[in-house]
Amino acid sequence: KAGITEEEAIKIALKRVDGEVTDIEIERKQGNEVYAVEIDDDGDEVDVFVDIETGAVVGTERDSEEDEEDDD
Repeated sequence: KAGITEEEAIKIALKRVDGEVTDIEIERKQGNEVYAVEIDDDGDEVDVFVDIETGAVVGTERDSEEDEEDDD
C-alpha cells in the first residue's frame, strides 16, 4: 500500500506551519485517512491535515489560546 510515513507527514506539515509538533494521529476527513499533525505555533495550536496516500495538505485548523470564548 502506497502512502507517506508519519515522518514525511511531519515535514510536510512543518512547511505549512512553523512550530513544534506536539502530536500526530490518523483521522478520517471527507472519507480519506489523513495524518492530523498538531503543531504548537507560538502558543496557538494548529492541526495540519495531510493526506496519507498523496501527502497533500487537505486543511488546517487553528485554535488560539486567546480565543477561548466564541464571539459569534
